[in-house]
Amino acid sequence: MHLARRHGFEVRETGLPVTDLNRWTECFITSTSRHVMPITVVDGRPIGKGEVGPLTRRLMDLYEEFFARATKTG
Repeated sequence: MHLARRHGFEVRETGLPVTDLNRWTECFITSTSRHVMPITVVDGRPIGKGEVGPLTRRLMDLYEEFFARATKTG
């Protein structure tokens, strides 16, 4: 969340009812082991266009750059 904010993303924590799935344009989860993991389908229904969106892709890249610097693997 800190990384996203630092790069100009609006960040909010809120519940996301699956009943609103048709309104979602992008979706991802984060964790220390999975980093930023895009989710493109829930219960067989596509999120947005059913592919990784540009905001998720940008966050994935930012996190991987951060991780590489933090662990000196990049």
